[in-house]
Amino acid sequence: MLRNGGFLNAASNADTRSPHCSHHGNPKRGEDGKYHGSLRPENNDTPDRSIDHIYYTKGIHALRHEIVTDQTALDVSDHCPVLVEFSL
Repeated sequence: MLRNGGFLNAASNADTRSPHCSHHGNPKRGEDGKYHGSLRPENNDTPDRSIDHIYYTKGIHALRHEIVTDQTALDVSDHCPVLVEFSL
């Protein structure tokens, strides 16, 4: 729907794109009582499985699309933050 309206998906159009999926599953409680997350298995960690997106309009240039995959991001949610750097 958004693409039909002329919006662009940063995951598909940025100069540099993340190879990861934004959704990685629920963190699991470890023996230490804390929650720990991990990326999907390598063959299942592909951008086409992402369910979190940033769309933008023509006239803006997407320089970098990144799925933040540091351990803190993995531990606190089942979704990793999506970061996009734009040039206006």
